Amino acid sequence: MNIKSLIISCGLAVFILAQPVVAGPLEDGQAAFDSKDYATALKLWRPLAEQGDANAEFSLGKIYDYGFGVPQDYEEAVKCVKAGAIMRH
Repeated sequence: MNIKSLIISCGLAVFILAQPVVAGPLEDGQAAFDSKDYATALKLWRPLAEQGDANAEFSLGKIYDYGFGVPQDYEEAVKCVKAGAIMRH
């Protein structure tokens, strides 16, 4: 491989790797949750959960179970987790 081909290959690799990663609300909610921004996680996950997204329902259950950014509510946590578990099967 000559130097010109090597430079072009490296340039293409950098271009491809530098493309932004597109995340949806579920992933954005997880990033917010991981950063302890529970209000944003709730805002992103609640509409998904209401539409039947099992992962969002399960994640909301975790928020209510531990009281992350909301009053701890075991009944709500169980409802969310059960709904998510039903949708996963």
